[in-house]
Amino acid sequence: MFTLDTDEDPSWVTDLEAALQDDPVTDDDEKKNGPQSPQAILQQVMTTSPGTSLPSSISGYQPSVGQPYREIGSSANSKVFEQPGTPWAFKILLVDEALTLWDNYTLQMRVYASFDGVDKFVKTAVAVPRAVWFANKTSEFWRTDLELFPDDPRFPRQPRNVLCMERIPPLPQAVRDALVDLFCDRWSISAAKSDPSNADCLVHVLLGSKYDTAAHPGSYLFSLRNFKLHSDQIEQLRLDASALAATMADALALLHWQAKVDGMGVQFVLGSARPTKDHTSIPGHLHLPGLHRLSPGTSTFELVVNPSMHIPRTLSLWLLGFDTCQPISMSAIGVEQAITAFLKDPLYFPRPFSNNWFIDSLWTVFACRYIETAERFTSGTPAQSLPRSFIRGVQIRLLPK
Repeated sequence: MFTLDTDEDPSWVTDLEAALQDDPVTDDDEKKNGPQSPQAILQQVMTTSPGTSLPSSISGYQPSVGQPYREIGSSANSKVFEQPGTPWAFKILLVDEALTLWDNYTLQMRVYASFDGVDKFVKTAVAVPRAVWFANKTSEFWRTDLELFPDDPRFPRQPRNVLCMERIPPLPQAVRDALVDLFCDRWSISAAKSDPSNADCLVHVLLGSKYDTAAHPGSYLFSLRNFKLHSDQIEQLRLDASALAATMADALALLHWQAKVDGMGVQFVLGSARPTKDHTSIPGHLHLPGLHRLSPGTSTFELVVNPSMHIPRTLSLWLLGFDTCQPISMSAIGVEQAITAFLKDPLYFPRPFSNNWFIDSLWTVFACRYIETAERFTSGTPAQSLPRSFIRGVQIRLLPK
């Protein structure tokens, strides 16, 4: 089972964490009670409990010099690569525009900095990938690493502008298998579980969208890369959607009133949490509560001497997709810009007047939490009335005519 990553204060329990059941899945449990259903696994994984985790399918991040890069994702305008054994992802645009990627770099740095260190205002369960560096076509990076990239006739190997970011760790095999069992055409389950590309599994959480069965019939095209989990599927699985809505509200409030950007095009995905802050082999420290959780006679050498090799994989809700975000002013004009950005994408956030009671109920949770969190930043400032103006503006724009 997974816990949300709360680096600074591991005792703090977020709404999302409080939603999880208390008992981790273990081999002993399966021997006594039989294997758990895919739905039960997802109920445990996608709601969290502090102090428990499922084992990772990857044993931590280790430097990997000279490893070939491989593609782990793509979108309408970019490809993303990883270098196996490192914690980095490398974003390259399909149409190579240096300023576009540079803007992406600076904006992601701005959002990351805004989310970092806000504990005195709000405890957020959302993680933001760190933007690490930008390399242009003449960078030293290409002298050493060009030959390590795949050479695809549709995307030839050549120096390009590249953004290096922290990679969002994918969900582990237990979760991947549960998703396949539940949502894949039964004739394709074996192939889906053995498909190497499905190891790059992130789950997009779409609280404003319903699954369209007509548009997604069972087929051999099932993929766990950028898997989409819609509101009705979340409801059917009995996951704690209210906790997800509240966490998304925290994130959007931080984007608007701390980072001061409109949130255009942002996305939320469930992935594994980032490993510990220190990825090196510096000896760690095993605390007494952790020791008490171990069976007598368990070797603690691996946990203390090289903790980076044995980091348990935990759950995080990640915020990404800052390509089209724009700065906003702390004014009525900025609120209008934020409303327009919110309404551009009907997928991730719940909305009012959706003709669906479940999504409408999530909007109520979202709106209340957004105002509560935003006012922690705007109270006593000239912008203190603006968060409520944003919520009212969304409701007015979506009011049935």
